[in-house]
Amino acid sequence: MTKVGRAWAVATLVAGIVLVSSGWRELRYRAARQRGHTVFHGARLVEWGGTESFAVEPGSHRIPLALAGPEPPRLGAGSILRLPFSADEGFPVLVRVVQSESDRDRPPRLALSLDGGAAATVKTAAGTGLPPATIEGGTTASYELRPPGLTRCGRNELRIQAVSGSWMALSHVEIRVARGGSTRLSWWVPRVTAALWLLTTAATASVFWKAGRTRRSLKMLGGRLVLVLVGCGLGLAFGEGALRWLAPRSPKVKNFLYSSREPAATPSGESFLDWLAGHPCAPAPCSLWTDGFRLNRHALHTHDYALRKAPGVRRLLGIGDSFMFYGGPVPYADELFVRLGQHLRPSAPAARWEPINLGVSCIGIPTEIAILRYEGLRLDPDLIVWTIYLGNDVTDEQIGPPFSAAGLSTPRAAGDEAFRPWRGSLLLRLATNVGRLARLEPAALVRPCAAPSRSPTGRERCGELDPAAAAISYDPLAPRVSDDSYLRYARDRLNTMYRLDGRARLAPQAKLLLRRMGGARRLLVGRRVMLAVIPDELQISEAARRRVLAADPQLAATAFDFDYPHQAIVSGLKRLGYPLLDLTPAFAAAAARGEHLYHLNDSHLSVAGNHLAADQITAALRQRGWG
Repeated sequence: MTKVGRAWAVATLVAGIVLVSSGWRELRYRAARQRGHTVFHGARLVEWGGTESFAVEPGSHRIPLALAGPEPPRLGAGSILRLPFSADEGFPVLVRVVQSESDRDRPPRLALSLDGGAAATVKTAAGTGLPPATIEGGTTASYELRPPGLTRCGRNELRIQAVSGSWMALSHVEIRVARGGSTRLSWWVPRVTAALWLLTTAATASVFWKAGRTRRSLKMLGGRLVLVLVGCGLGLAFGEGALRWLAPRSPKVKNFLYSSREPAATPSGESFLDWLAGHPCAPAPCSLWTDGFRLNRHALHTHDYALRKAPGVRRLLGIGDSFMFYGGPVPYADELFVRLGQHLRPSAPAARWEPINLGVSCIGIPTEIAILRYEGLRLDPDLIVWTIYLGNDVTDEQIGPPFSAAGLSTPRAAGDEAFRPWRGSLLLRLATNVGRLARLEPAALVRPCAAPSRSPTGRERCGELDPAAAAISYDPLAPRVSDDSYLRYARDRLNTMYRLDGRARLAPQAKLLLRRMGGARRLLVGRRVMLAVIPDELQISEAARRRVLAADPQLAATAFDFDYPHQAIVSGLKRLGYPLLDLTPAFAAAAARGEHLYHLNDSHLSVAGNHLAADQITAALRQRGWG
């Protein structure tokens, strides 16, 4: 290799190292920004309680509506707000304080400090002086400050103090992690590096061109290119094989490989429950779930159970996807299936109910039928509650589950004949999913600093509620994911489920779901089963639809039919003879009353939604004399 060639190789290596390093710093910053983004909302019902300092409880995002300086009138408000938020280490913060009203003559001056450090101050604008409790909104203003200092790893505290003047009313306070230090370099270092590498490449090519390479030299260059291509091919083949080996063994890898069309990255020859624990969305067995419940040894959100039920025990079986698995990001006691079990106990005091939750997140109807066939029925349930979610059950797992090994073959519905266990490259799927997460949910790729491990230590028991971990504070105003990520998800849902011009594509999928449910009906002869149809938020909430359409003017001009998926599935299930509870009317009526049935930036149910669903299902069971 000539000196020019060696120089170009060194420049390529250096550029690659710089680009990878800069990309990692940028990803780390974006993850920190997503984790540290916190909004606190002024609320009329939150009181100061006669104190000068108000500390927000962990998990809450509500603050008193008024903040007062030392001068009268003070409207019974205190002067210091202490706002906790979590962040990664070493970032400045940008704070946006939004005023909804203020005193007319003596608007206060605010001092903002981070973790007890130096303060940044701002003079607020004068308002009309009308008490905030008597008006909807007054003189609004917005102030952006960057208090001195950098974030600590974990819990931080922003302190807002009115150091002079009278009162002001707060609409909300927004805290965002900002760029600082080396993260600012990630804006220009990779661009400059890429430009220099292109110049180096162009200069190298020019030197070789002017040198007048002979035919022999060109043949040598072609041979080297062939070797490079062969090496790349072998590397890709090795990576594909490694992914196929890791997919059923690593929860992290199988989650990255998840596809709504295929329930598993690779089929397995293990027993059914072991296969189920290897589902792309299944967490690690015995891991601690967000509600404080430690999953059982098969990664199910239920206690470990025996195959044969004890004398005098009646079994309640839950089948479904994430709406059954945990209901939504709510406390354990407020989850749908937990409340169902609580409702049934007083209704039959002579019998002991044993609730067994066989729900698994992000599965479709084929896997739910397989769970019923291979695990649910052998438990001899006395009552089965099966949730059908109209948001995605029509489209998920259209191909069907790969139960071909170890005697687990299951009848496929029409349209499944084209199923192949391997559809496309797992490396390509992994790269696509990781790229999407890097754009929309970088916090899922970068672990927070000093994050506690959730793996079991061996001393912890499986299938039990951890009281200490379950003592969490629930706030419906805490968004589940970022606005950008949620709006993208909601736009995809509108395009997939509700476009009027998409009826021709959706109708065969709805018919396929009904054929599969018809096959499952034969498995349930003589069994008490209640199907509960849960509506999608976009189906019943005009406000939710307006929010999504406002973010996409092109989509706002599209014609939609929000009734077709509901009508097609509900009417079809009734024709099949299923005992059916359609929750859509009750949810639509509650949404019209202004109840928030779905968690913010999340398609899952809130506490109110879980309560309403559990109450409606319980009433339907009792009406049939089943509960």
